Amino acid sequence: MNNETNNAEEMNRNNDRFFDWLLGATEPNSSVNPDRSIDPRSIPLPSANPEIADPAASPSATSDLPPVGDIPTVQTRFNALIERRLRIEIEKNLPLFPWETSILDYETETAQDETVQLSWLRRLQQIELPIRLPDHTLTSIFMRCQELARQPLQEGLQIVRAIEHLFPNSDRWLHELTGTFLHEATVRDGFSLKERIIDLTRNTSPHSPRSFDDASVPQQAFLSMLAAREILQELRFDLTPQTPRLERCWQLEEGDLSLMVEAVQCDAGMAIHVVCEVPAACTVRVFDDHDTAIASCDHASELHLNLQNITLNQLYTLEINSGQPHTVPLQFAIRVSQ
Repeated sequence: MNNETNNAEEMNRNNDRFFDWLLGATEPNSSVNPDRSIDPRSIPLPSANPEIADPAASPSATSDLPPVGDIPTVQTRFNALIERRLRIEIEKNLPLFPWETSILDYETETAQDETVQLSWLRRLQQIELPIRLPDHTLTSIFMRCQELARQPLQEGLQIVRAIEHLFPNSDRWLHELTGTFLHEATVRDGFSLKERIIDLTRNTSPHSPRSFDDASVPQQAFLSMLAAREILQELRFDLTPQTPRLERCWQLEEGDLSLMVEAVQCDAGMAIHVVCEVPAACTVRVFDDHDTAIASCDHASELHLNLQNITLNQLYTLEINSGQPHTVPLQFAIRVSQ
């Protein structure tokens, strides 16, 4: 037993000597000339165990040894030693970027995503769905809908683009499902549509899902479409002579955000009037490519904005920006039609 232990310790010392030679390092008290390279042949090898030196004396002891000249086995062992030593050296001396003098921690996009999620998640969780979607899925759909609500696209195309990233390589059947979904949406009110979505999801699988992850892919697509449609409706203010005024309330982490958007007739033509009750410091804007109305506050306040001489059927953006790091402004689309 002592002999085997000594052999193992000697082997480890030989490995270290070999890597010191490989990396060009020498021991502080070494008598070797620093200008000369170490000859690996000069490294003493452990003495062979007399019990296995003679194959005839102990045939069972040599049965597991690789045959002489087994190059792949030697190469595997050599690569493992190289990897182990390099890992140790890198962990002891982590590499730095050219501008760094020490190891620094950097913020990642994950932290930003979590902050964005916390900003609007409370309102998204209040959307009534037959089956609740995971928070990260709701947030992902919401971020897409923020952009799509301000684009002049048909509702079906907006819904497809809002969820297509959740179902890659599925353009054809996703458009077919959207056609079915929109047909049901046009003949039913909000409550009966949600009931119908439950029936549709049951028909696509032999069982009714208890959660979003438990649902089949078509079931998840139907539920995602319903969430996207609900979010898009929350992000749009479509003002008409029959509905010239709309109000919304978003419950945020800082408190309630109340919005009133109204189309009013003035001497210069039509105007957009916005009343915004904000729970904390922020900046509010109503704008398009040419005109802007802006107001800001340093604390909870009621802000009033007016954008004069607007163009009918054109999309305008209502933006609420808290100005906090790693937060995305909340943006709504406003359109006045005659």
